[in-house]
Amino acid sequence: MFEMTEVNRKKTKALFLLRSYNDMDHITPIIWKCSQSEIVCYFMFVDSEPSNDYRIDFIKKSGAIKIHSKTINFYHRHIREYFPFTHLLRMVDFIVSCTLGNYLLRKNSIDVVVTEWSGKAGREKAKYILRAAFINKLRIYSVPHGYNIYTNLDFSKTVIDLKNKMGHWPDFSSRNAFTSYVVQHESSRIFCEAYGIKKHKLLVLGSARFCREWVMINDKISKFAVNNQLGNNSFKIVFFLPQWDYNVDRKGCFRLIVSLSQIPGLFIRLKGSTREIADLYDDEEREFISTDNVVFSKDESSVYLIKWSDVVVNFASSIGLEAVMQKKLIINPTYLHSNTTIFDDSDVTIDCESLDSVTENIMKIKKNHTTIPTSRSYQLFYEKFIEGSDSEENVLKKYVDLILNKQNAKIM
Repeated sequence: MFEMTEVNRKKTKALFLLRSYNDMDHITPIIWKCSQSEIVCYFMFVDSEPSNDYRIDFIKKSGAIKIHSKTINFYHRHIREYFPFTHLLRMVDFIVSCTLGNYLLRKNSIDVVVTEWSGKAGREKAKYILRAAFINKLRIYSVPHGYNIYTNLDFSKTVIDLKNKMGHWPDFSSRNAFTSYVVQHESSRIFCEAYGIKKHKLLVLGSARFCREWVMINDKISKFAVNNQLGNNSFKIVFFLPQWDYNVDRKGCFRLIVSLSQIPGLFIRLKGSTREIADLYDDEEREFISTDNVVFSKDESSVYLIKWSDVVVNFASSIGLEAVMQKKLIINPTYLHSNTTIFDDSDVTIDCESLDSVTENIMKIKKNHTTIPTSRSYQLFYEKFIEGSDSEENVLKKYVDLILNKQNAKIM
C-alpha cells in the first residue's frame, strides 16, 4: 500500500485493461483525455506487452501509470495450464481473482475499471481483475476495441454458422453485467440490442479513435513513415484487404487487384487487417512477385499509407474512417461482398458495383475528372458515425464524463 496525497485522494482512479493492438488503437485516446482531467489513470496489459508502441509512450508522458501483478502473470503463464479439470480451474481462477485481483484494485484504490468489448469474464488476465471488480461493486465500462462498420447482422461466416446451428444470433446478454456498454453510433447500438444487450445498458458516445481531436494528435505522435520513393512518379493507390470470412468474394477481390496492376501508371500498396486474417495466400502473392507496381505493406502505418496515397480502395475495414478524416477519395467496391456498411450511399465514398466501374472511376480521379465530396457530406457523416450524434459535443469529453459518472453521458 502506498501513501496517497490529498489531491489524489479526491480524484477518480480508473484502471484501463489493454489486451491487443486494437485495444491500444481505440482505448489509448480515452486514457490520454482522462489523464488531462481530474482522473488518475492506470493501465494494465492483460496479454503480451507490446514493445515501443508510440501510443503507450504518449499516454505515459501524459501521466498514465502502468501497473501489473507479477504473481498474476506467473499464475496465468506458468501454473494455470496444469489444472486438468475445468471445474477445478474455475475454482482456482476465482481464488486468484478474490485474492490477487482484489489486492491489486485495493492497493491502487481503483474506483472504475474500463475494459474492451467482451463478455462479462473478459479475455486473458482481464478475468482476474473484472471478477474482483464485480465483487467490489465497482463501476465497470466496456468500451470499443474496434469499430463495427456493418449494418447487417449476418456479416460473417462465423455468425451465419452459429445462427444456422443454434437458431439465434450470438448471445451478448452476459455483457449486461457491465455498468454500461459503449458503442460509437446508433446503428451499432441497434446491432448490440439485437444480440441481447439491454437498451438501458447501451451508450452511444462516438469514436474515440477517429474523432477529430485524436486524429490530429495521432498524426503528430506516430513515428511511422512510408518509403516515398516507391511509386513516386505514379498514381498511388492503397488497397485495404478485407477479413476474408466476412462474406467477401475473395476471387473477385483478387481479380480486381490483378486488373488494376495491369493499368499503366498505377502503383498499388496492399495492406491487410490488424486481425491477421486479411493476407493473401502464397499462390496469390506469387502472382505479384515479378510485378513492379504492387507491393505488400505489412509493417507500415495505415495512417501514413493513406496520407501517401492518391486514392484509397476500401470496402470492409474501419480504416476507411481514417481516409474519410483525411478527406481522401475512397473507392468502395460494394460488389465484392454481400454485406452492407456505413460507407454505402454515404456521399463520402465512390460506390462501385463492378470491376469496370472501379477502373473507370480510378481513371477519372487520375485525370481529375471526378466529383469531390462536399463539406456538408463529410459533416453529416462525421456527426452520425464518428461523433455519434448531432450534439457537437467533444467525443473524448463524453468518455471522461462517463468515467466521472456525470449525467451528461447520455443513455440512448
